[in-house]
Amino acid sequence: MITKVQVAPNVTDDSTLLKEAGSGLKERTELETLYTDGSYGSPENDRLLEEHEVMLMQTAIRGRRRGPERLYLDDFQVEREPGGEPQRVVCPQHAVAEVRRSRSGKSFAAEFDETQCAACPLQAQCPAKARQRKGGQVLRFTWQDLRRTERHRQARAQRETGRNLRAAVEATVRSLKHPFAGGKVPVRGRFRVACMVIGVAAVVNIRRLHRAIQARKKSEAAQAGQARAARRENQGQEEGLFSFVRCLWHALTGLRPRWASTLLVLPA
Repeated sequence: MITKVQVAPNVTDDSTLLKEAGSGLKERTELETLYTDGSYGSPENDRLLEEHEVMLMQTAIRGRRRGPERLYLDDFQVEREPGGEPQRVVCPQHAVAEVRRSRSGKSFAAEFDETQCAACPLQAQCPAKARQRKGGQVLRFTWQDLRRTERHRQARAQRETGRNLRAAVEATVRSLKHPFAGGKVPVRGRFRVACMVIGVAAVVNIRRLHRAIQARKKSEAAQAGQARAARRENQGQEEGLFSFVRCLWHALTGLRPRWASTLLVLPA
């Protein structure tokens, strides 16, 4: 079902549209998981969706293409306190480091044991940097890095399942554009375009509701037919059992001796 229609100039960033519609969608639809492409993610949307407890599943993430020869923050496991504050970090080689806030409070730092990092086979790929004065390997990150890392991890988990639920979203967009030649509306102006798109969205919803109602009726009819067939089968089994008992009874009562049907009259 189409629950929100937004019309904006073609140069408008998708993350801006999500920011405008985010809170309203949660209130009206009780949204829990949102599937989008890579252009809808932003630091503002991360904070907004986290505030409304909505999980954002992206099929791609903005930014440079990642190289397989490097490790990134989402390769580390960040353990959080009940309030959401990062507490400790576990690296891919299972080394554990406690997390502390910076003096400004805007970033976090996890310091790993220098002896463990020296023998690590992934040291050249690790994003943790060596400290020159105090020694040790320090991994620094911010709240924005944590939220982006969570989106990367969710997108990777979604790809590993082999399912692409965004295909249904693209099918909905195609349903909206299909009535127009070349996928372009025949009117100009944001208000006129919005009115036409809202009308098309209403028609799409009506068609989907009609198909859903017809499918439900068909399913209910099929279930009712199966129930009737089961009742007839049970009734036939009961009638067969009663017929067998009746035949058996007649057969047993028919086996009587000849004297049982002769009336004896004794003299007085």
